[in-house]
Amino acid sequence: MKKERILMSILLIRLMVILDFLKLEDLIEDLEKKLHRKVDLVKFDCLNPLIKEAILNDMILLYNENTLCR
Repeated sequence: MKKERILMSILLIRLMVILDFLKLEDLIEDLEKKLHRKVDLVKFDCLNPLIKEAILNDMILLYNENTLCR
């Protein structure tokens, strides 16, 4: 039997506010609907050191607070 490939995105986040668990789940659900794939949210400072370099090498920056229009 052929296995179905699951597309997954790991999103590194740096939250400026504290979200409770339900709001975090809502955020994940919204992102999955918009991206049409499974999403894992990982706090940047909690990234596993064993895989950190590989993830950062493949990282695509989507948003940076320094790019805000003021």
